[in-house]
Amino acid sequence: MYDEYSPEAIIMDNGSFEIRTGFAGDDAPKVITRNIVGNLINETNLNDINKTEYIGNETQSKREILNLTYPIQRGIIQDWDNMEKIWNYIFTSQLKVDPKNHPFMMNDIPFSSKSSKEKICQIMFETFDFPSFYMKNSTNLALYSSGRVTGIVFDIGHGITSLEPIYEGHEITQGFDKYNISGIDVTDYLIKLVENQGYSFKTSNEIEIAREIKEKLCFCSLNYEEELKGNQNELEKEYELKNGDIITISEERMKCCECLFNPKLIGVDLEGIHKLIYNSIMECDIDLRKDLFENIVLSGGTTLIPNFNERLKKEIELLAPKQTKIHIVSVPERKFLTWIGGSILGSLTAYKNMWIPKEDYEEYGPSIVDRRFY
Repeated sequence: MYDEYSPEAIIMDNGSFEIRTGFAGDDAPKVITRNIVGNLINETNLNDINKTEYIGNETQSKREILNLTYPIQRGIIQDWDNMEKIWNYIFTSQLKVDPKNHPFMMNDIPFSSKSSKEKICQIMFETFDFPSFYMKNSTNLALYSSGRVTGIVFDIGHGITSLEPIYEGHEITQGFDKYNISGIDVTDYLIKLVENQGYSFKTSNEIEIAREIKEKLCFCSLNYEEELKGNQNELEKEYELKNGDIITISEERMKCCECLFNPKLIGVDLEGIHKLIYNSIMECDIDLRKDLFENIVLSGGTTLIPNFNERLKKEIELLAPKQTKIHIVSVPERKFLTWIGGSILGSLTAYKNMWIPKEDYEEYGPSIVDRRFY
């Protein structure tokens, strides 16, 4: 636990694409950090700059000369050394705090391993010297911040998609699922489609450009087959590169997003996200389904794609029993739902005796995180 008069807790949503960090009780994260490390491709560039490694947001202005590394792949931390560098960058260079003076809360993804949870706990206590630690499931935090205790949380981010039905605060494990189709797959499919026109997206910097094109120009079609038959000139948009070159795309703007609803377009033998949600709800007790269909809570940056929630609702309505009310909860701040939920939870006195104090960690070791929270 931690004392109610201690400094506010630090809350972190450790996402694959970006990390949101701030203080408990705030309405929004104080800093948003790219989850990325960049190393010079050619060290002859040292004539112009004074270091070989850039961390987090430092990479963005120099990414043309950097080889970019992403510590989290498909929701799982794969590169612990670089992950720790980014955390240190956030605490020291962005938040400018001394960790030993603040309790710390981090989100956890539903399918992370016991060893991963324990390693995070170990790093936070032994490397950063936090006085207390708390970890909470992302889906729970997202639902909490939406003002609900019942619903199915559909979290689709950069590297992974997960969904979990929750009823009156209790997770329904038989309805939980994870899905390896997410924002990065939309980007990869856009690259494939645009490369057919002769453009090249091979380097890590070029892949970043493709992601930016996706975020600025792409959308979900509400009637895919019909719109494909339409006038493609009406869909044409231009994207200007830093060097002045122009990339022109048209039907690719909606084609790339279609892989979310039809993964076979990218050679993946999975059902679309609408069927994933429908199947998850149907796995639950029949008495719970009505409440779940009426509370489908969207979370994660990929859900911000224009027309996403309208298309999702349309597809689920085609699957659900007749007369079933489908309600998609898509609040404007859904990209930050997990962090906001953590901010709310971290400010509640009633939860403060559930945190792991450093004394307990020193007595029981990293395994305490699994016993305490899971």
